[in-house]
Amino acid sequence: TVFWKSAGIPTGQPVNIISLVGVDGTEYNLKYNTANDGSEQVTLPIFEKSGSFKVKIETTVNKQAIIDLSDNYFNLIPSPNGEEVWQN
Repeated sequence: TVFWKSAGIPTGQPVNIISLVGVDGTEYNLKYNTANDGSEQVTLPIFEKSGSFKVKIETTVNKQAIIDLSDNYFNLIPSPNGEEVWQN
């Protein structure tokens, strides 16, 4: 679940896109046109290797794009599919 707080954006204004942005600039769109209610369940893509990401939230108010990124990167680590052997 992605959580956010918004200020100065009308309650009825939907969030246009919720996405993940990697340190390399790769972007994965997770959800389109959802309510601006402060949280949304998303489905993450399948990753073959670990990576660092920020969450990006986009909307438009009065024809002006409003974009915000999470303050810090966080790591996503793929889970084994039953064939890998995890080692410490």
